[in-house]
Amino acid sequence: MIHLPIANVQGRAAQVEKPRYDTSLGQLTKKFLKLLSDATDGIVNLNTACSLLAVPKRRLYDITNVLEGAGLIQKTSRNNIQWMGRVSSPCANVVKYELEKEIDILEAKENKLDELIYYMKSQMNTILDEEAKYPFILCRFW
Repeated sequence: MIHLPIANVQGRAAQVEKPRYDTSLGQLTKKFLKLLSDATDGIVNLNTACSLLAVPKRRLYDITNVLEGAGLIQKTSRNNIQWMGRVSSPCANVVKYELEKEIDILEAKENKLDELIYYMKSQMNTILDEEAKYPFILCRFW
């Protein structure tokens, strides 16, 4: 348990206990990411975040350093950070390239199938036209 001092009625500091889980870095990270997702422009001021989350700035620096190292956020100014997502990740670029390559292959296959369908339709139309012109000849072959 973490003890936080608060002033009681007589002006003396009383200890308020918070469960360890509530003050964990993981929980704080979730709350911080929620702030980021709720930000209209994706930018959060760290001073404001400290006030809203009621934590020391050092705790937010721990979080932002990891997120910045992972390429998920970037500093826009001294106390402001912006969500970048995973677009700058090298792994994401490889996956994106492979998916685009697969899409190209699938589009080529789709185009080939469209050509075959068109060819088969034209062959069917030719057969039906011939049957309409010469019904007695084609009946012998069937």
